[in-house]
Amino acid sequence: MAKSIISMPPAEELAAVEDGFYASAGFPDTIGAVDGTLVRIARPHDFEGWYCRKNFPAVNVQAIVDHRGLFRSISIQSGSNNDQSLWNGSGVKKRISSYVPPGKHLLADAGYKIWGHMLTPFLEADVMQDPRKRRYNKAHSRTRIVVECAFGRLKNRFRVLLGKLEQKTSDRIC
Repeated sequence: MAKSIISMPPAEELAAVEDGFYASAGFPDTIGAVDGTLVRIARPHDFEGWYCRKNFPAVNVQAIVDHRGLFRSISIQSGSNNDQSLWNGSGVKKRISSYVPPGKHLLADAGYKIWGHMLTPFLEADVMQDPRKRRYNKAHSRTRIVVECAFGRLKNRFRVLLGKLEQKTSDRIC
């Protein structure tokens, strides 16, 4: 059932997705925005690896959304995974190169590494010296914000995600 509800847009929808992202801030060739969010959990029995950088047990939920903020891919791993390791361990990373057409990309924050199908912002020190990089970062941020808003709507709609999930075993958490 999940695959019929959450799936990457089919090839015939990609032009509309690109146009939607471009309309938000003029950032071209974008087919998705990716980020992660932490969801607090009860300490699992096999608790090692579930503690996040904020020092509480959590799952890290990574999502790719389209220009409308619709979830197109979700990956869930332990809270100890940072954005890049979450991406590296996700099934979507393995499939994305066959899905993303040449010259198209996902937008991610600085927690990810830049690679052929993913663009990240310039470092703050570089931005201060170059107005082109400053414009790039501004357009990147204004385009990528859709994934932050999608997580905000998700947590607002399902307020249990703002608290602590009570599942105690890793197979029930993920």
